[in-house]
Amino acid sequence: MDSRPGSSPSYEWTRFWYLAALAVFGGGWLILVGLSVDRDSRQSIGAIFAILGIWNILLHRKFGRDIYRRGIRSKVDFISTFWQGVGEQGSQEFDLMLGIMLSLTGVLLLLATQAPWIQRFAGF
Repeated sequence: MDSRPGSSPSYEWTRFWYLAALAVFGGGWLILVGLSVDRDSRQSIGAIFAILGIWNILLHRKFGRDIYRRGIRSKVDFISTFWQGVGEQGSQEFDLMLGIMLSLTGVLLLLATQAPWIQRFAGF
């Protein structure tokens, strides 16, 4: 249970679903990119993902704040309820994790161009 003032079981369940969605999205993202990128373009696409991920990590607080503000003003009730449950800090964490996933994908693609054992292990 969260020790923050005003926390409730519904907050915890929203947080759980938020982290579950993030894990499913992240795993699917890594599999999709790993299987769909051509061998000749792995290095350039890996560099692009790494740069975008680092940029997202550096600006995750601003991006998370913007996502939260847009989310709670949504006209779709489910979306506004979801972002109210996650909160501003949760949306910033979501953006930080997105940046980490992009950076990790970029680094793995860059390594896959250089290390043959990664290519065999990952099925590239």
